[in-house]
Amino acid sequence: MYIIYTMKKEIPRIVRAAFNELKREYKFFTVLRQANGHYYVYRQTARWDKDAKKVKSKQEYIGKIEADGTFVKKSTSAEIDFEMAKKIVEEHGGEISFSGKPGQKPSAPNELQPDLVDTKILTTLSMNARASMSFMGRRIGLSQNAIYNRIGQLEKRYGIRYMAEIDVERLGYLPFLITVKFLGPIPSREEIIKALKKDPRVQLAFTTKGDYDLVIYALSKSINSEETIDIVVSLRTGALIKYPAKWYTSTFWKHASGYIPLRDEFVDSLKGNLLKREYAVLKELNSNGKSDFTEIDKKYGFDKGRSQYTYYKLKESGVIKRITLSMQRVPIKYIGIILKEIIDEDKFRKNRVKSLLDIVQDSPLPVNKYILTGDYGNPDGSVLFMPVQNDGDLEANIENLAGLDLGLNFRTLIVTGILLGSFCLRKFDQAYATQYKPLEEQYHITRPEVIDYEASGRRKTASAKKGKEFIIEPQTDKYTEDLEEDD
Repeated sequence: MYIIYTMKKEIPRIVRAAFNELKREYKFFTVLRQANGHYYVYRQTARWDKDAKKVKSKQEYIGKIEADGTFVKKSTSAEIDFEMAKKIVEEHGGEISFSGKPGQKPSAPNELQPDLVDTKILTTLSMNARASMSFMGRRIGLSQNAIYNRIGQLEKRYGIRYMAEIDVERLGYLPFLITVKFLGPIPSREEIIKALKKDPRVQLAFTTKGDYDLVIYALSKSINSEETIDIVVSLRTGALIKYPAKWYTSTFWKHASGYIPLRDEFVDSLKGNLLKREYAVLKELNSNGKSDFTEIDKKYGFDKGRSQYTYYKLKESGVIKRITLSMQRVPIKYIGIILKEIIDEDKFRKNRVKSLLDIVQDSPLPVNKYILTGDYGNPDGSVLFMPVQNDGDLEANIENLAGLDLGLNFRTLIVTGILLGSFCLRKFDQAYATQYKPLEEQYHITRPEVIDYEASGRRKTASAKKGKEFIIEPQTDKYTEDLEEDD
């Protein structure tokens, strides 16, 4: 490790000792600078600038060493917010307490429970990952630069991936669930993957512990059972034919805030049914929701502005609901599945409001209380996918649901491994959850404030066809000029 010193005077022995200690703790190039009798510590990184053809370095302040050798770490925004809040509360005779050792100061927001600012950012990105920095800054009350830095930290912490949330029903497909119980030996992970991955209609598959061994989320073109049966027959008579099993299928009516990301193979299968530019935009945004429209135009040989225009047309038609995110490194232990079977219709209808309120309940985690919910019809009931942070949380939640007297029978599954596809782990704004429609209309419960996440300002782009420009007005996404079809 190479250490850089930039000193006008000899470094005091006690400061040098403290700095040497930091060298062992921080595994990067370190810079110690002196100014006005203080010693400041910086982290130094370097990268190759291919345009300038030289190495460019960057320094980040991480703290200072006092004259007595004490290292004072740079305060995070969360610590500053805490100290300000603490001061205000104490000025009014109150007191702030938190769990931890006596005298211990609160640290930066931990990855289990993000602070209010990070939660607002995660929610905004979940609802519109292409929202402008200015919009996010106005909503959250921070500078654009501060928002940008926070997003970078969240991306690293949670392994954020951006994608388009595509409404498959607008494309003529319906989701359904396949549950499998093997009656003898269970096939290996590799055998199951081999059997499933060849069918682009399969979007998600995972092994479970409980009443079933395997759960599959797939898409069918028709509301009748013919294609569904075809998919099941194709799967069970392929690489899995030598493993006796019971296979169950049920249409999955999604009624909440969840989303299952689409495999690229499924989007590829749509190619012949879409305009070339529609296919290109869906394919690129499904892979990376923040893809640059100019780059899409270049990649597919479109006229300038064509991809951006098509994107807003797909949003206007509802094929693209939003650009959202999924966190791939969420600090949870596992995903639990709660199967709710209706056994008393009268009780269920009488106390349905309690079930609806449970689904839209907020969570301190960086993701929603349930990452996916939906109804199924074999037997009549619904399913909840719950991210579990601590041992016992799933059991405690079921106990709470049982205490609501909902007329339901509960069963559980534990997701033990993802074989194909992925869940979408995000912080969806529950004010948009479909549960609020019956809550408002039938039970007169007020929906939380609905924020317009598309109100990010006036956007313009060039019309390649006519050499003019079309304008998308804020909050409307309507066009003052259309393009002719030429695909």
